[in-house]
Amino acid sequence: MSTTEIWRAVGFLADCWSKSQKVTPVREELSLDLDSEEATPCLRALALRDPQSITKMPFHVHKAFPHMGIGISQRDRALAANSAAVELAFFHLTWWIRSRLPGYPHIPAPQLAKGSFHTLNNFTVPWAPQVLQAGIEYQDRPVNCDFQLKISADDRYSVLAEAFEELPSWRAFTQAHHALGQEIRNELLTARQQLARQAAAAGAESGIEFGDPREGLNRARSVTMQTLETLSPEARRFAESFESVNEEIDRITTAVLTQLVAYGPPETLTGVSELTVSPSSPPTVSFKLLDAGYAGGIYWTDDPLIGDAILLECFRFAGDNVFATRFHADGTVLLGTGAAWRAI
Repeated sequence: MSTTEIWRAVGFLADCWSKSQKVTPVREELSLDLDSEEATPCLRALALRDPQSITKMPFHVHKAFPHMGIGISQRDRALAANSAAVELAFFHLTWWIRSRLPGYPHIPAPQLAKGSFHTLNNFTVPWAPQVLQAGIEYQDRPVNCDFQLKISADDRYSVLAEAFEELPSWRAFTQAHHALGQEIRNELLTARQQLARQAAAAGAESGIEFGDPREGLNRARSVTMQTLETLSPEARRFAESFESVNEEIDRITTAVLTQLVAYGPPETLTGVSELTVSPSSPPTVSFKLLDAGYAGGIYWTDDPLIGDAILLECFRFAGDNVFATRFHADGTVLLGTGAAWRAI
């Protein structure tokens, strides 16, 4: 469950990062009509094939350029170089925020086993063993972020870290950490060893290195979740509290902050209808609309029921015999963004 304070801190940092000499050229390229000749050749080709991948991972898509079977222009090379620097800054920020967690770098969560879903390059920032051994927990600020972006974010990092520590998910993990006894810790570490063996066996049996990489990620997630189901109630509460806070960190740093830095404040989707809210944590919504949107984007809606911004998780075509073709969207409500961002 997010807070107004975390979104104010995120907006504070996004405003600084968006002015970086590494970010502004990327924003300029992304703001063009990517279906037209004014876009770079690689971005135009990717927009024709999978436009939502650009919106979801604006600083990551440059990695697809060498594999597209077309010539890479000088503009594409410049875009890739700047995007790589920004992407690395997001990695270092996420790693630094994680290093503030209680118990880091010796968190006994089974999910951190070698070969588990969280340790793989799964389109989020991996829990890499070399990072856990890098001593990031001793840094009072993520210095590599400013180095990559050629900026000075000053106290914005400490403001963000303090806001993270006040999140309900962070507080819950802190409580779980302090309540951890040696017996439960041993159970968690044993489960981690078991998960590492299962992950290695699953990969060897499937031959996934020759197939779709998503198959390997799905298999790793499945094996990880199966291991958590074998834990005692106390151990499972710790593992689930870690999962919750880790998911929230990833959502804030690699999804929301990325969108604000790449595209600026949320736009408004109009013509929203049939909106339903699921009381999950955080809440999710499903609705139909007349406007087009993109998965991964952050939007306001014109429905008075939702005053906060929505992170669009899925966007697709829908229709019926009365209204003909319309769009359908599913998203996550970013609780507190209305109070944090609308007044800015």
